[in-house]
Amino acid sequence: MNGKMMLKRMATVAGLMVLVLAALWNGRQEAAGRAADDRFVYMPLVVKSPPTLTLTVTGPSCGSNEWTVGWNDGGAGVTGYVLEEADDAAFGAPTVYSTTLTMQDFNYAPATDNLYYYRVRAEGSWGAGPWSETQPVVGGFLDEFANPASGWAVTDTAQSSTAYSGGTYQVSSKQEGYLIAARAPDVARDGYRAAVDVQWATGSATDGLYALVFGASGNLGKYYFLAVRPATQDYRVYFFDGSLPVADRLRPLTGWTVSAAVQGGAQVNHLEVIRVGDGIQAAINGTAVGSWADAAQTGATYAGVMVSANPAHPAVTASFDNFSLGTCGPTLAQSGPELARPATQPDTGVGVEAVDLGW
Repeated sequence: MNGKMMLKRMATVAGLMVLVLAALWNGRQEAAGRAADDRFVYMPLVVKSPPTLTLTVTGPSCGSNEWTVGWNDGGAGVTGYVLEEADDAAFGAPTVYSTTLTMQDFNYAPATDNLYYYRVRAEGSWGAGPWSETQPVVGGFLDEFANPASGWAVTDTAQSSTAYSGGTYQVSSKQEGYLIAARAPDVARDGYRAAVDVQWATGSATDGLYALVFGASGNLGKYYFLAVRPATQDYRVYFFDGSLPVADRLRPLTGWTVSAAVQGGAQVNHLEVIRVGDGIQAAINGTAVGSWADAAQTGATYAGVMVSANPAHPAVTASFDNFSLGTCGPTLAQSGPELARPATQPDTGVGVEAVDLGW
């Protein structure tokens, strides 16, 4: 090895020794509490916030009681969703659905207990996300009157009485010249189909009229009704306005119309009305009998039943059964103050109003 090569190798070794000594010196400096000459770069820690979901409800057409609750995709990091369903807005005893989908279908039989509340949240690596806003849903209403505590008013006055009897709901008129109306213990609906089976009670006169009430205000001060007179086998649709003088309270939408669809005497008649917007469609025993447009009272309204006596026999009793309500129109979900259970619905649920039917 020549001298130049030897000097070069010695220089390399010396450089390495310097680096080692420098590292040892820094270590001693740190041990002695003095800052070393190192430089550190700190990177920010990024954490994704849990998503807040939005619930939507798509509902059925008339005659169906199915709906779908859906929500938006929570995005990356979501491992699943928890959907809760309850019969009260406080979710005291909810039914829980765990899913990786963004929708859940529901199909229930109509019933008197027909309010449902939903909320959903996402779950992921960050834990459980916040609950969505609560979405209420009004399902189909059906009362077969087997339960006398289903919410219809029970009353007894000089002009009328209402009561559960033998698996039916009976409405009686004790005097002529009155409309005796009872409101169903369901929530107000904006667009619906209402139906009921009705006949004269055993021992009652059969020459009065009974009716299906719809488009009603909560206090029954205003409402429409599809009236049937079995004795003459005819029908008529009225709008009633209790704020007017007695002689002007009834406004007919059609004249008395004889129809073979109407069963006479004490036979059962099935009355049905669809009310959507200002439209009215009526059917008796499955036969369509007419359609009208009237905007005197629209929006979220109630439905019910009604009786009025013929002056020749002022005491009459009608038996109502299988009263049903189902949502029609574009929206199944309802909201606002109309979402009240029977115990908190306005007034007593019965209207006794003087009228001039022109018998």
